Amino acid sequence: MGDMWSQLGDLLSSEFAKLTPAEWLDRHQAVHQRTLNVSRTRNRYTILLGRTTHLAYHLGQAILVKR
Repeated sequence: MGDMWSQLGDLLSSEFAKLTPAEWLDRHQAVHQRTLNVSRTRNRYTILLGRTTHLAYHLGQAILVKR
């Protein structure tokens, strides 16, 4: 299982490295262009951070339920 996580981390790192800093600040596909025009914080980078934080929150809930 640890090897699988390592492979996933390597894959994500290589894919993330393909984006330039400017591309990270571009519109995410899930965000309408009008929304991005109003709020520049709705970009690829912040969407990734938000989704990762959301998953971490639920992981914490699952760990607490096991106790």
